[in-house]
Amino acid sequence: MCQSRGGSSAHHDSQLEREVPLMFVVRLNSARPEDLSRVEARVAQHGTLIRSVSLGQDWFVLFRSDDLTSDPGEWLCALPGVAGVQSIETPYVLSSRLSVKDRTCIRLEEGVVLGGDEFVVMAGPCTVETETQVATIAKSVAASGARVLRGGAFKPRTSPFSFQCL
Repeated sequence: MCQSRGGSSAHHDSQLEREVPLMFVVRLNSARPEDLSRVEARVAQHGTLIRSVSLGQDWFVLFRSDDLTSDPGEWLCALPGVAGVQSIETPYVLSSRLSVKDRTCIRLEEGVVLGGDEFVVMAGPCTVETETQVATIAKSVAASGARVLRGGAFKPRTSPFSFQCL
């Protein structure tokens, strides 16, 4: 059964108009390739397809609806494979828990895991300018208890032609 949350579907009133286009995510459970193609085609008729993301057997289709008068749930929930349509009211949807339920863990050398259970302090200069600068900062970062040294390789100034680093 398809669930639709957000947009005008929250009020079950297709006459309710939105003032701005909204972002939506469509969830397809165990969808076939043709199911995904139908959803992407329908989305293209009503708005802008942003990205389709596969997570195992499930697909998530992120799009912006340009149709301010209709509820995307009404025209998407009838399609095969669609399990839900939800409006997005939070930023960073592709990296949020809305689209990815599991943690993203990055394993570094010496047993450091970013995104794991341990809080990891990362420190360093905004811009890497010289080898001496990085070595000096690395010693200070390590002495302070930080586990990761980071450094910016590019820091734009007022003009792209005033590059000053590395």
